[in-house]
Amino acid sequence: MCIIDDLLLIKPFLCYEDRRNVISDLFSPIESSINGDVFANPTPRALAALHSNEEKKDERFDVYDYGAIHRLLAENTLDSFRKSDTRPLGNMLLTGATGFLGAHVLHEYIGCYSGVAYCLVRGANGEKRLMNILHYYFSDTFESLFGSRIVVIRGDVTDSDAFAALSDAPIDTVINCAANVKHFSAGTDIHDINVGGVRNAIAFARAKGCRLVQISTVSVGGMAVPGTTPTLDETMLYFGQDLSNQYVSSKFIAERLVLEACLNGLDGKIIRVGNLMARNSDGEFQINFNTNNFLNRLKAYASLGLMTYAQAAAATELAPIDCTANAILRLSSTPTACRIFHAYNDHELFFSDIVEQMNELGLDIALCEEDTFAKAFSAAEANPNRMDILRPLIAYKNSGTDRTLMPVKTTNRYTSQVLLRMGFHWPISSQTYIRQFLLMVQELGIFDCG
Repeated sequence: MCIIDDLLLIKPFLCYEDRRNVISDLFSPIESSINGDVFANPTPRALAALHSNEEKKDERFDVYDYGAIHRLLAENTLDSFRKSDTRPLGNMLLTGATGFLGAHVLHEYIGCYSGVAYCLVRGANGEKRLMNILHYYFSDTFESLFGSRIVVIRGDVTDSDAFAALSDAPIDTVINCAANVKHFSAGTDIHDINVGGVRNAIAFARAKGCRLVQISTVSVGGMAVPGTTPTLDETMLYFGQDLSNQYVSSKFIAERLVLEACLNGLDGKIIRVGNLMARNSDGEFQINFNTNNFLNRLKAYASLGLMTYAQAAAATELAPIDCTANAILRLSSTPTACRIFHAYNDHELFFSDIVEQMNELGLDIALCEEDTFAKAFSAAEANPNRMDILRPLIAYKNSGTDRTLMPVKTTNRYTSQVLLRMGFHWPISSQTYIRQFLLMVQELGIFDCG
């Protein structure tokens, strides 16, 4: 851990060139392991075959009876929010505190709430590592708060004994930000954290009688089955969507586990986040930016120098990480009957807005018809040296065809209405914000394709 510790401590004094060199050295092994899975098994069908036997047992999605869960979610309405009071968060157990989202949830909590944050952190030097992460993102270790308002507990979410060590701690709310965000893996690591960790969190919350807030993703909407055009809202879980992506299926199973527990008395919530992007306040982005799938999609288009007109006209959203953390903590205090929220930016923009800024930075992406793009893509795909860059686009090719799978559309009207009533609204993703963010990651080397 000495490399990351050094980077975190000296980050404010590093030029962009030095920062990107250290970060590249640190995180390239992670990327390599992900890429190997994808390119050895380039279709969703082949990638799904990588799942462990335990995952296959869990993933019998279409034979599960969702009736009780859907009836529970039918209560997830604005009326349920209006007729009950919000509740204090109290003391918080936070998992994933050293991650991009977890660190910002912790920072928001200690700045705006009065309780104690218990942080479950892996490794023998968890306290030092958390201080360094906070220093990287906020230029402050908050050392004076450790042992009082921030209490680090050594442990892993996949280990039930780690939660047992907290049995006597005065915890009122558990916020589970811990997640393995790889989309594919030949091992069980995705399932172990994203499903096994949630099982442990549920068992702890039920035994403790405290609230559990599971941080999930709108990606649980999966891919649209051909011939359907569903829209995922906050009252939906399963509607026949394609869940062959390992990461998506693991987060789906985790949600189902939480909702099953809610049917049996758990005070539980699920907050599905969106496209987590740079801070609204200053454009700071995650330390391991080169593992971000959205950015890597932009890198793939920049490498090809092309994007189809249809893709350019597609809507997207950018959810600043600081705003998302703020929204999560507010939504965590909502009444018990409010079970699921979509905490992403409700101000949409188009990919063409992003491409415009990328072109102004000299990345030169031209818009083209589908057949032109397909020819260029096939030519690039034939080059082994281009495979890593093309990974985010290859991963969503439909099994046995060249047709691109389309993610299920989502809506967050209900969540936005709740947040407005709580005094929160999402910022507009201005051209200045987009340019600042792109410029920073460009200078850190995300678009280097050589």
